[in-house]
Amino acid sequence: QQQQQQQQQADDVSAAAAASSHRKVLQEPKITAQHIRSDGMTLAVEIESALSEKEGQLVQALATCQRRYFGKSHFEVRSFGEGIGGNNCTFLSPTLQIVLPGIAAQVMDVAHLAWKRVGWENHIDYDFPNPKTLGIRTSEHLRYSGGSTLGIHRDFQSVYTVLISLSAPQEYEG
Repeated sequence: QQQQQQQQQADDVSAAAAASSHRKVLQEPKITAQHIRSDGMTLAVEIESALSEKEGQLVQALATCQRRYFGKSHFEVRSFGEGIGGNNCTFLSPTLQIVLPGIAAQVMDVAHLAWKRVGWENHIDYDFPNPKTLGIRTSEHLRYSGGSTLGIHRDFQSVYTVLISLSAPQEYEG
């Protein structure tokens, strides 16, 4: 039984890696919205078609494998407070970069697109390094529960944060 599970894991990983290395782009990512502070500085960028549907499925399959084969060492339940809900976090680093290198590269490309298009590369007051020179510090698959909403917070230790919704827009609010 354990050998069958190990073989299934190896097969899952091989299939995902093969699919990731041969990326088919159905739609190019494009900026659909910018969120701008009162002083004119862009704080956030919304990008449509950051990943293809197949790539989203591969990320979800990787998260399932991480939970199944690594358990608590790669999984955490986060509460936002009593009665508010929270999220279940599956840590994907560094497995994402190893098993799905094409998707990891696409995440970097999406961050670079935002950086370039909104002018962070030439910002006068702040030094915004090229995301492609930074790499991926962490990657997490989050599943929200309890009708929770993500409150105002900071992602410390990160220069940039890239959030990619794997749900269809009509399936959530926010």
